[in-house]
This record gives sequence, structure tokens and C-alpha cells, in this order.
Amino acid sequence: MRFFPLNGRLIFWMFLHLFLTITFAKGDRDMPSSSATPRGALDKAPLIGYLMLEKTPSESDSAILHWLESQKELAAQQIFLAEIKSAAALANCQAVWVHIPGASAYRKWKKQLEQLRHLKSYFEAGGSLLLTHYAAYLPNDLGIESRRPEEHAIEITNRGFGRKHGFQGFRGHPVLASLFGGGYIWNAPEDHSETRVGYFDDNWPKEGKVAGVDKSYITVNPDSKLLIEYAAGAGKILAVGGYVHFEKQNLLRLHLESFIGETLRYLAGQAPSAAPTYWIFDELKPQSFAISSPPLQPGQNRRLSARQTSPLLLTREPATENYTETAGRRCLIMGKETGEIDEVWVHPFRVLRDLQIGVIEGDSVAWLKDLPAKVEIRPEAVAQVYETGWGTITQIVFAAQEQPGGLLHVSTDSSQPLSLLLKFHCDLRWMWPYRENTLGSLYYAYDAGLNALHVKDRSGDFYCLIGGDVEPSAHLQGQFVDIEWRSGPEGRDFQQFQGKETAENQVYAVMRFDLNAGNDYTLNFAVAGTNRGLAEAEQAYRELLANPLDAYNRAASHYQNLLATKTTIISPDSVFNEGYQWALAATDRFFVNTPDLGSALMAGFGPTSRGWDGGHRVNGRPGYGWYFGRDGAWSGFALTAYGEFEQVKAQLQFFAKFQDIDGKILHELTSSGASHYDAADSTPLYLVLAAHYLRASPKESSTGDQEFIRTLWPSLKKALDFMYSTDTDGDGLIENTNVGHGWIEGGKLYGAHVTLYMAGCWAEALKSAAFIAAQVGETALANQYRRDAEKVVEIIHRGFWNEETRFLNYGKRVDGSYEESRTVLPAVLLAFNLVEEEKTGRMLEEWAGNGFSPDWGIRIIGADSPYFNPTGYHYGSVWPLFTGWAGLAEYQYGRSVQGFTRIMNNLLIYRCWGLGYVEEVMHGTEYRPAGVCPHQCWSETNVLHPALSGMAGIEADAPRNRLGLKPRFPLHWDRAAVKNIRVGGAVIDLEFRREKNLTTYQLALREGRAISIDLQPEIPEGMEITAIEIAGKLQPLSQRGPRGLLAAAVSFTLENTATVQLRHRGGIGMVPLVAQPQPGDSSQGYRIINTRLEGNRYHITLEGKSGGRGVFYLKTFGVSIKRSEGGEIIPAPGERVWELTVRFDEDTAGYSRKALIVEW
Repeated sequence: MRFFPLNGRLIFWMFLHLFLTITFAKGDRDMPSSSATPRGALDKAPLIGYLMLEKTPSESDSAILHWLESQKELAAQQIFLAEIKSAAALANCQAVWVHIPGASAYRKWKKQLEQLRHLKSYFEAGGSLLLTHYAAYLPNDLGIESRRPEEHAIEITNRGFGRKHGFQGFRGHPVLASLFGGGYIWNAPEDHSETRVGYFDDNWPKEGKVAGVDKSYITVNPDSKLLIEYAAGAGKILAVGGYVHFEKQNLLRLHLESFIGETLRYLAGQAPSAAPTYWIFDELKPQSFAISSPPLQPGQNRRLSARQTSPLLLTREPATENYTETAGRRCLIMGKETGEIDEVWVHPFRVLRDLQIGVIEGDSVAWLKDLPAKVEIRPEAVAQVYETGWGTITQIVFAAQEQPGGLLHVSTDSSQPLSLLLKFHCDLRWMWPYRENTLGSLYYAYDAGLNALHVKDRSGDFYCLIGGDVEPSAHLQGQFVDIEWRSGPEGRDFQQFQGKETAENQVYAVMRFDLNAGNDYTLNFAVAGTNRGLAEAEQAYRELLANPLDAYNRAASHYQNLLATKTTIISPDSVFNEGYQWALAATDRFFVNTPDLGSALMAGFGPTSRGWDGGHRVNGRPGYGWYFGRDGAWSGFALTAYGEFEQVKAQLQFFAKFQDIDGKILHELTSSGASHYDAADSTPLYLVLAAHYLRASPKESSTGDQEFIRTLWPSLKKALDFMYSTDTDGDGLIENTNVGHGWIEGGKLYGAHVTLYMAGCWAEALKSAAFIAAQVGETALANQYRRDAEKVVEIIHRGFWNEETRFLNYGKRVDGSYEESRTVLPAVLLAFNLVEEEKTGRMLEEWAGNGFSPDWGIRIIGADSPYFNPTGYHYGSVWPLFTGWAGLAEYQYGRSVQGFTRIMNNLLIYRCWGLGYVEEVMHGTEYRPAGVCPHQCWSETNVLHPALSGMAGIEADAPRNRLGLKPRFPLHWDRAAVKNIRVGGAVIDLEFRREKNLTTYQLALREGRAISIDLQPEIPEGMEITAIEIAGKLQPLSQRGPRGLLAAAVSFTLENTATVQLRHRGGIGMVPLVAQPQPGDSSQGYRIINTRLEGNRYHITLEGKSGGRGVFYLKTFGVSIKRSEGGEIIPAPGERVWELTVRFDEDTAGYSRKALIVEW
């Protein structure tokens, strides 16, 4: 950075510059596009004049000047106000910055108003001004703005999420580009009062445009308008009314610097080419317009009776009010089993809501939602079948797989004409955190050519088309809250619609369709929307109606291909098989594309009638239907396991694209483009996911996608550097304090300086970084990360371990003491295989018991915790996520019986509420949903992840062209198959069969070149391996080893097919318990806590309801049970299966534990 004193040698160039400026500034004086190239745009380092009132710099002046001096991309010049004789004195500056830090300083500046008028002349001649804090008054003082801004003070306090404030743009502005359209620039270490200068509530600037409003923790505050832009020809002014504090400690200093740097470059003409957008002042009154499009062409294959369907089908009769959905890559349609369509979202906005279908009968309307129905749920569609007096009416709803829209199909088998009413409303609700009506007034029109309603925003970008392939015989649309149908006088055929007016900014519409022989008693009703304007919306609309059957079949084919090509497990249990496949199909639909953002996993779907409304009058949060960092990573592990590599790669690219300027990975990115970086765990999980991808990915045939990871390495390294920077106390651990939550976002457990969960994520991230660095040739860094990972694991064992409770403590406080609450969170560290064996026993037994686990999963804390609340989001409810973590931990540490129970806890939810879907959160003591989303991505993947990585034991290692397999199939399965295991370029099938004295594993290489296999299956307790053979050839003998696995893996190269046989005798084990609670049930509480074998005595620890009688099952191999102590045992149906009946003692705790011994 160079400072240039103002002196006489520049006078000639100043006047020349001023002459050229005046010459070229003539013409259009509207707000310039940022794509223009004003003065100085070609200079490598634009000259910024920093204007000072006094020769002695204030504290804020000194801080700003020091920062300017450090900027290589900017040149700076100190300018003293008293020395300015005319605007020509500023002509060599591409922008001039005035910063007035407070009210007292402003009073001094205002006394120099005549001198300040040179700034107005400079601006009008094409110069640019940055006016920060109280300098935001100057446009009004100088007569540029006629409406005076206001001062508005707020108290900024830390309510657990920091003291973050900044600005949010409308739909993008170059000065906010590095903050992805909006972000925080101020986070003080202490509570304080902050005075802003801007326009508040209903007060808007008259001549200026609002480039940004206030942004606080996950909240956009459009009533506080703080970034105001003015233009005069090539001249620009940006007034920034707060949060610019270079002289104060700021935890977001880097963000402030980035914002000011972007702002100065924008004012100097060196901004990105994207055009700025501005917040809208609007009266919010829907307006009609006229449009006439070329007519629809007659559609082909209008009836769907010949449709091909995916193999999965769930039905319920009668249909209930439970949730339904159908989704493609762009469109989400949510409704109820009875047939209503509650909402249609085409991200980033809601296209339609509250669609109902009725049948006109005489002088009344029978609404289909009120009629008995059978519902049929398939991955690609939701169908209702209504048996009525008018014949069988079939309604089928599906989202297009790729297009931004969906289709509602209605047909009847009757030969009698049938008149339908469809009514719905549109509000173009832009996704949270933007407030309702942010897009301004709606514009609507009926288009006779398309038989469709057009609804758009004022820009014409947000656009939807809604209509059918049958011309409506009547229609009405307008600013209504409802529309009623009434028959004509004396029952004649004349009908009328009567709309109920509303002050809401919404369009309500009704259409009447007459089904008859001419249209084959069929209606196809399309909904299409986009934020890219009419052309894309119309294309999707026409394509959907041109061939409805083809659109349906494309969606069905997608799921057929998914189930045929991704890793699946086939067992003797039809319920497991169906639930697993539903989890696979249901996970896939969370991979969503939003224009201008990209494609990645969303977190959860649900109607806006559930959950927090974002503080808005009209909820714009469809469940958690936007992008999350930790959710995308935890779910991505499962996608990697079942071979969905392209989606995982896209997820990693998405994380890198929206990586914060300090290296942090996003917590949330709404489909409306608002990003939040409030979580601490997304960043380490990014590293872990990248390593998972590299270990399994198919690029370069057999070595993993190293080319892609090399391109990602700068982003991964930046994330690592950020994490290292958060260790402010030098204890080797990344921190939650001033970084973010992880895992718990609030409540009674929130607030640790370093949570155990974060320490575990950090250790695993370092291990992952060491692996990745080694693969991309960064050997020194790989060694450093490996050593640091070992240190973190040592710290966990030494610091977090609680010898008294035999648990890992929840978290570490700032003072070095520990929050000792026993939680399920250590399961994450066990799943990562970070915990010493001898420290796991008590935790695993506690999690297996009723204190933590009801019949449907696991709670984050035990029922004996003083914090326990069965509806507490973070302290008592059951999360399928936690249940999956526990299952992974149990499989990792040799507790496969309990691990399988966890899989089934999650899987069985798909049959109870929203058919086919796993809920976000369950109640802690009653079997019912207790969360926001009836369908959650990581709830689905925590069926798949423990099944694939735990039970099937898949361990991909593409860089070494290796596949590890540690199958731990439950003892009541005598056979199983794992199809389409993907690692590198190879696709492998595994088949398993278990007999009395022989267990066989058959492997087939279906695609790719030869690959190394390490097979290390689980061996039941007491089983002696007598021989191991590959294709009949004896291999080195091995027995049951640590964690129940074969002590030494059977290793070989798979070139085509291979058969591995383990001959054995003896063996005993427990059959996993699989409770099947029904909605509303309380927990029965029968649990298998632990087992161990001593000689021929099999010790079993069980738990059950106080005074209750539980039935458990054992499996033996070639041995007979002699007797049991503590329970009654008899042979049960099935080969080598024994039924164990146990009576549990009375206990005031509600459950009692019992130790049994079975001799064999």
C-alpha cells in the first residue's frame, strides 16, 4: 500500500482528469450497472482517498489508515478536508471514503458543510463516495437525498450465538459478493449498544436505493435499511450506516475487511460483472395483466393407466391425514394421504398451496379430501383411489424428475360426464429468512392459449404457470382469500364463482373442468415454476402436458435404476428388505438443484404448518428444506457407502463453493441464497467426507478420484487452517466458543467451550487430512496432521474421561472443568474408532439399557438426567440420527446384536406415519413424532449407514485397490446378499449363507479390474473355526478375535468370482430384539445389555419392565442347551433356536436388570 500526499505536482493531472470526467459523465444519470467500466477500472490498484477532518487522526482514522496501508490491491491517499478547494482536488481518486464514528464527531463534520459540498460536486462529476457510520447522514446534508435518515440504537447481547450483525442484500450486490449476498461483519466480544444510521420501519430513502438491510443471527431485518446507494451518471455513493469498526476488537474482522474491500473496488469500478439488485418498496397489491400464448398442442399418452411403476408400493385404506410427498431435483410437492396438496415448492419459492379438488353434484361440491380413499405411495408418485357414486376416481400426483414442476392427474372409469373444481392460491413465498412479500406485489393473468394461470413477481424472474390440458369451462382468479361456487337459479346449468376479497398479497384461483368422452374422462393439471422467468416455466409446463405418461415413466425409471445400481442388502426378512429400499429411494430425493446455487443435499421436508415460523407472519420454512453443512456431511457418508459418488462429489463442491472467507464451512444455505456459518462441526466433517469420498470414489479406475481431490485441496487446507486458528488457548482442541454450536444448538446442555463431540470430529478430521495429504503428495503436512490427531486422541482419553462415571464427559468449560453429563455423543467417537477398548464397556451397556433407549431408538441423555424432557429437542427426544450413531458405535466395538436393533428402530418408522419416510425426531417416552420434519434426510441415511458400514462391514480403499469386508449379519439370518458394492472402478456382489457347520461367502466381480479383498467376518461366541478354504484350497487358520471378528482377515485377489468357506463347530449367540411399537405406544423395555462366554457358560445381562415377563431368543450351532440359571429355556421353532423366558423383579425405577447363565 502506498500513500500519496496531496501536492501541487498533481494539479495538472487533476484538471485533465476532471475535464475527461465531465466529458464522459454526460448522458444517462440513472443507477449504473456494475458491468460498466468507469474511471480507473483498468488500474491495477485503484486510488482511494481517505478524507479526514483533522491532521491528527482519530483512533478510528488510525485503524482504517493502518488497514488501507496493508492492502496490496488498493492504493490510498490521505486528504484533509480543509485543503480541498474544489472537486478537482479529488479527481485523481477512484473513490473517496469518509468515516464518522459517532454523534460527537458528526457534529464537528457538519460544521464544515460548505467544505463538504465539494464531495457533492465530485459525485456529480462521476466520483464515488464511501460514507460509513454517521457519514451516512451526508447525502441528506448535501442535498443528494431529501429524506433524512434516522439514528436507531440496539442492544447487542450474546444469547448463546454470539453478537453477529451485518447486511443482507436483496438478490445479490457486488459489495456483498464475498459474503455470498449477505453476511455478518461485526461480532464484538462483549455485550454493547450499537447506534445505526439508516431508514427504519416504513421510512425509505427517496432518492437512494436500498442495497442491504440489517442481518442478525439467522434473521434478516428488512425494517432496518442500512446500505443505501446513490448514482449520478458514473458517480456512485454507498452509505453504510453501521458495524464498521476498525478500531475495536471484532471476531469477524476478516469479514469486515472483505466487505469494505469489495465496496471500495465496486465504487472504483472494479467490481464483478453481476448487476446489483435492490430492496423493493411496494404497496403489495396484486395486479392483473394480459397475456396470450400459442395454444397447447394435443397431448400424447394422457392417461396413466399404462404407466410403469417402481417396485416399491405402500398402501393404506382408509387414507389418513398423514403426510405425503413426491419430489424431483427441482420440485417438491407435499400433501396428505386424503388427497390435498398442501404446498408445491420449486426452489427457491413456493409456487402453490392448498390445492383441493371437488366434484360438482347438483347445487353442491363434494371435495375429494372428505371422501373415503385408498392411498398408494410409490417413490415416484402418490395416488388416491376414490370409490364414489360417480365411479372410481383416481388421482395421481408426481414431481417431474428434472423439470421445475409436477403433474396432477385425475381420471375416472365412468362413462358419465363429471365436472371438477380445482381451487388453490399462490403467494410466491420466497424461502426463509426473507420475510413474506419480500418479492413485492404479485402479477397475474389467465392465458387462454395455455389454459393456465400466470403468476409472477415484478421482475418477471419468479414465475409460475398452473393449468390443465383440458380447457376450463369457467375460471376466476384474483386477490381473494377463498372462492365459492354456487349453482345458477333453479338448478339450471349457469354457475358462478364468488370470491372473498382479502388484503393479503396473494392470488386465489378456481377452475372448472368438465370430464367427458372428448377428453377421455381425464385431466392432467400441471404446475411449473422457476426463478428464471417465463421461458423456462413455459417450457416445463408444455413438456409436462405434451406427454404425461412419458413424464411419469421418467420419474419411475429413475427409481428403478437407483435400486438396480446402488448398494442394496437382501435378507430373509421382507420388512427389512422393503424398508432398506425405501430408505435408499427416500434419501435420493433430498439431492436438490436450486438455480444459481447448485445441487446438494437438503436436510428435511415438511409443510410450513409445522415448526418454527422464522418470526414471520407467513411461514417460509418447508421443514428444513434447504442446505445444511453437518446434515450434508453425515448423510454423505451413507451416500458414499452405497455408491452415489457423483452426488457426494457435488456435495463437496458445494461446500467449497460457499466456503466462508476464513475457511469455515456453512451451517445453512437457504434456497433463497442466505448463508449462515453458525456451526462448528461442519468444517471438520467436510474433511471427513472428503476422505470417505477419496477412499471409495471411482475416478482413475482403481485409485480413487485423486484428480478431483487435488483441485479441492486448497479448500480443504483452508478449512484446516481455520480450525487450527480456533484453538485460542493452545490446548490442541478446536473450540465451540466464538465458533459455533456442535452438536447441541441450544437448551440446557448448550455452552461448553469444547464439546467432546467437537474434539472427536477434530481428531477424525486430522486423521482424514493426513490420509488426503499423503494422497496428494503433501507428505510433511500428512505427518503433521497424523501426529496432531494422535495428540487429540490422547487429550480425549486423558482429559474427557471420567473414571467415576466410566463415561466420556460431555464438554470442557473455559475454566478447564468439565460438564459431566452422560450423553450418547461419545458414540460418534466410537463410530470413528477413536476410543480405547477398555473405556467403552460402561457406555455401551448404558446406551443399550432403558435409561437411554426406549423401543424406538436412543435419547441424547438418560431418563435419570435432571435435564430430561421427553419432548426436549436436545435433551430427551429420540433422534434417528443418534440411533444411527449408536448403531455404528455398537458395530464398531463388537456389539452387533444391539447395532442391528438400532437399524430396525429407525427402519420401522417408515410404516407408521408418512408412508415410506423416517421422521426427524421422535418423542422420548411415547411412540410418536416430535420434530419439525415428517421426512428427514439423515434419519433415512441412518438406516443405510449402519447397515452398510456396520452390518455389511464395507470398508472401501480405492487408492490401494482394496475392499475390506467385516460382515456382522444377525444370527437369525441364515443368508443375505449385498449387491453392487462400489469401490474405485469395481462393482462387487457378496452372498452369504450360514449352516450348522459351514459359513459360505461368495464374491463376484461384476465390473472393473481385479481387486484385493480382505474378508474378516464376525464369528459367534464359542465357535471354533476348523478350516478356511478359498475355492477348496486351505488357508491359514484363524479364530474369533477382538470385537468378535475373525482374528486375521482372509485376503485374496478377486478377478472374477471367489468362494470363501469357513468350517466350524459350536457357537452360541443372541438373536437381536426388534420391538415393533405402534403409534402411541409406550416402551415395553426388554433389552439385551451384554453377553460373554466363559467356558461353556454363556452369561447374558438383560433388562426388562419391572415385574414383567420377557421372551428372548438364542441361536446355537451344533450344541444343545443343558440348563439355564435365571430363566426358562425351551427349543423354539426354527433350526438351532431357543426361546428364553425371563421374569423381571419389581423395581421402583420401572425397569430391572437381570443376569442369566446358559450352559451348553
